[in-house]
Amino acid sequence: VEKYIRTCIESILAQTYRNVEVIIVNDGSTDQSLAVISDLICSHHNVKVINQKNQGVSVARNTGIDVATGKYITFVDPDDKIMPGFVSSLYQIADKTGADIVRGSFRDFNGNIPKDWVPDFNVPTNCGTIVLDQLLSSNISFVVWSSIYRLDFINSNHIRFTPGIVVYEDIDF
Repeated sequence: VEKYIRTCIESILAQTYRNVEVIIVNDGSTDQSLAVISDLICSHHNVKVINQKNQGVSVARNTGIDVATGKYITFVDPDDKIMPGFVSSLYQIADKTGADIVRGSFRDFNGNIPKDWVPDFNVPTNCGTIVLDQLLSSNISFVVWSSIYRLDFINSNHIRFTPGIVVYEDIDF
C-alpha cells in the first residue's frame, strides 16, 4: 500500500477532532510503506506503530483493538482516506446518544457511491435489535471502516476479528 499510505495517514492527522490516537499496525509489510510515512510517524506524538509478523488483516485489526486507549475506535484501511470531519461528526452523535456504534457513509475518491454498494443507513437512533433488523433487511454494505465503535463495548463483549479471514472480515465482525 506504499502508494496510498501517505494520503491515508495525512487524512487521519487532518481530523477536526484533534484528540485522535493513530495506531499503525505494520503486519509484516514488505514494501516501503513505513519509510513513506516515517516523517509523519516521527513528527506526531499521537502516532504509534506496532510491528508484527504477517498474520493477516483480521489479526492486525485485533492488535489495534488490543492497544487502543480511547473511548471509541475506528478502522481506516491503508488505501483509504477520510474526510476531515469524519471522527468529529460520528463522535458527536455517539457522545450525545450513548451509542455503541455510529455508522457513517462512504464514497469513492471521486465522491460517487461505489457500484452495487449501499453505503448509507438513515434511520433514527433506536434500540439495537430494531436497528439490526433494519440493517439486515436493507442490504446495507458491511464494512467496519465507516463507523466508530465504543471500545469498552467491543472489549466487554469479547468482539474480535476472526483470524484467517482475509476477505470480508468486516461481515464476521
